Amino acid sequence: MKRIFLLVLFILIVAPLLIGGYFGLIPGLSTVFGADKPRDLQVVASEQALNSASDKTQVEVIAQTADNLAEGSASASQTFL
Repeated sequence: MKRIFLLVLFILIVAPLLIGGYFGLIPGLSTVFGADKPRDLQVVASEQALNSASDKTQVEVIAQTADNLAEGSASASQTFL
């Protein structure tokens, strides 16, 4: 009986605390696991990668100028506070 109680206690209390700490949901435990520090994913941006992604997604990037602003929208020369 004591063994079942300890198993249920672990499943209901300890396991969610450990999982939450690992994913950064519990501030104190996330520090212990190192989940509060950024990781270097070693991704290097290149023009070749941008062109490949643009070809695959078929997205066209257009620079916004004063000529192609929608009517009624803020122009590039306006400043908002």
